[in-house]
Amino acid sequence: NKTTHQSYASALIEHPIGAIVEYPESGSQPKYSVAHHFHINPKNFIHPKENIQYSLGDVHGSHENVTCYLLRDIHTKEPVSCKQLKTRCRSVKQCSFISTQPHTAGASRQPFDATKEVFLKTLAFFCALQENGCLFNLESDLSSNDYEEDSDQCGSASRNDRNSKAGDLYSKYGKGYRAHLVLRNLDEFNIGYLEALLCNNKREIQQYEEAASRDGYGPLAPCNFLAAVRDQKELSIWHRNADGILARGILKVTSECPVRFEFYEPYDLQSCPYILLVSHHPHSHADPNPSRTPGTILQIWKNLLNQLNWKLADATPRRIILDSFFMSSLRQVLGWTGITDPALGDLHPSLANADHAARLIDNLRYLHYPHGTGFEGAKHVYNEHKLLPQDEVYVWCIETHEIQGEGTFQLVVCMFRAMSILLSKTKRPSIDTSFKRLHNWQEFEVEAWFPEYSRSIVVTRAFTTSQSALAHKILFRCIFNIVEEDTGSKVKFRHIHGEGFDSVMADGHRGQALGLGLYCEEICRGMTGYCAIEHTKALHTLSPYEHLARLYRLCFTHFTRKIGNLKGHVTLPIRAAMMSLYSAEPLPDFEGTLQLIRSGGKKAADWLKDKEAASGFALAGIYQPLSKIPLEIWKASPLISNGNEQAHRNINRDGIKLTMLAGIMRGMQFDSRCMVSLNILCKYGINMRDQQATHFCRAARAIQRSSK
Repeated sequence: NKTTHQSYASALIEHPIGAIVEYPESGSQPKYSVAHHFHINPKNFIHPKENIQYSLGDVHGSHENVTCYLLRDIHTKEPVSCKQLKTRCRSVKQCSFISTQPHTAGASRQPFDATKEVFLKTLAFFCALQENGCLFNLESDLSSNDYEEDSDQCGSASRNDRNSKAGDLYSKYGKGYRAHLVLRNLDEFNIGYLEALLCNNKREIQQYEEAASRDGYGPLAPCNFLAAVRDQKELSIWHRNADGILARGILKVTSECPVRFEFYEPYDLQSCPYILLVSHHPHSHADPNPSRTPGTILQIWKNLLNQLNWKLADATPRRIILDSFFMSSLRQVLGWTGITDPALGDLHPSLANADHAARLIDNLRYLHYPHGTGFEGAKHVYNEHKLLPQDEVYVWCIETHEIQGEGTFQLVVCMFRAMSILLSKTKRPSIDTSFKRLHNWQEFEVEAWFPEYSRSIVVTRAFTTSQSALAHKILFRCIFNIVEEDTGSKVKFRHIHGEGFDSVMADGHRGQALGLGLYCEEICRGMTGYCAIEHTKALHTLSPYEHLARLYRLCFTHFTRKIGNLKGHVTLPIRAAMMSLYSAEPLPDFEGTLQLIRSGGKKAADWLKDKEAASGFALAGIYQPLSKIPLEIWKASPLISNGNEQAHRNINRDGIKLTMLAGIMRGMQFDSRCMVSLNILCKYGINMRDQQATHFCRAARAIQRSSK
């Protein structure tokens, strides 16, 4: 077992190709060594060092062109020249309150009983108070009744005085401050032990804690927790220090491990496809937990994740186990035949830690998306899409605007050219915003019903960070400019151009509505013509709310929901009067109805005041006689924005709380499927459902829903 001209190994172990050795055997006594002979694949080389669970470090004494007698050329059988790497085991980290008893990996695992559970909950509660201090908030908590005023100081230890006695309890507003945090239910704690801790009754504390220590738990019990040196852990285990003060245990290296590793790697792995590891001396500690994913397993993990393609943008440990393709590939890798799917931990125990698995996903995601998955990542996708043929471009606009008095506003507009064509053809679009899909962004959709296809279609998908009127004005301008660039024609409004949008259905959001009115005002500013509905009105004189009176409709569902929320505050006759305002026909006594609502109490008066505010655009959106929309167009427009709500529900099934990049990618796939389905309908007459959504079917479904 001669390794070099100066050294020998006490034993030699052969490892076949693909072997994963996480805890290589070392010498059983000082000056003994074990040589590990690894057969490797030169075309898919992973160094055995990457599979070892011990924390390695402090490389020293490495040499080039070292002749290793246990590594020989497969053709000539002569010893080969190698690169020698010398390193050592960095030992393990142990709790600063380490016991002298034999170590065990991980925390102690004595069986729990009721007494132990109550004791540990009580101790943890007190330690949390000592760690965090009083969390009473003067600004927010004084508005409620969740505090008391008395002459006692606050019942939690100061965050800034960790070494104070347990009884020295202060509010962060100063000793003796009268208002403080009150916890009204302490049923789950040992009140006697908690009282002793709070009052710093050392004799009683000692009695409780010594009794717990005899059963193997509590702050006086010996601690055997250990972890690998590379692990970034913070202990939540509390002990009594030499001064009798409760302190959190700290992980640190308490002793040096004598084990030394020598790796011999041939320069020509094709001629000598082997690696030799020589491990000297025995370890002075127990083996750490397998918290590191070995390099061989890590390569399999990366291959599985790479197969996700664009889905890697928002991959999480939970999402990948719900991905059927990923799980099918994992089954194949593991040779899994069970009726239940494998868990990530079945690939390697370290992957059972969701935080660790998430870090590995993040590392790989960064390689694929170095610009991140937020706004900067979206910019990168936008630049890539600019190089695509026009029919394939999806991300058309990504901009940042500074709005005076409001701050920075960002927007991203996504739509295929086919969607632009549909938007230019529609007569009665519906607009709505969703707040669930992206984290810290809102998703804005333009949807329309197309009777020639008997289906509702999303024709614009945008993401924005502001709901203000000026932000929506910029958003509408951007969307309609994209349509003009895609189709060669401007988006038109019937009351302005004599053709185009008859009406726009929305949920009553004032910023959204005013933004549309401001856009209409902007495009009419240089026009010399007159309103196509009211011929005596010059277009350039129309205010934003006058434009809304000529095209804006308010969703009936949102209208009735708001009235329903007043139940218990407003009487039934008043609510009936409110409902009567949603009408295409003149009321017999319109002014009397308004007066009746005003007399219905503060809630009713406020409701009507809201509808009459902003030049009464909302009231005109529900009561046709106040609107400038012709009666036939009013009746032809949709009554509700259910198309938008269903569109949000459909896309949300693909994921919510996504990153910007993931939202774009999933939206692109969703909208692409929709356009393909539409092409198939046009080419082959194949609908998405067996039953076509005719006017009859829609009316029957609406009646059935109304009866529920």
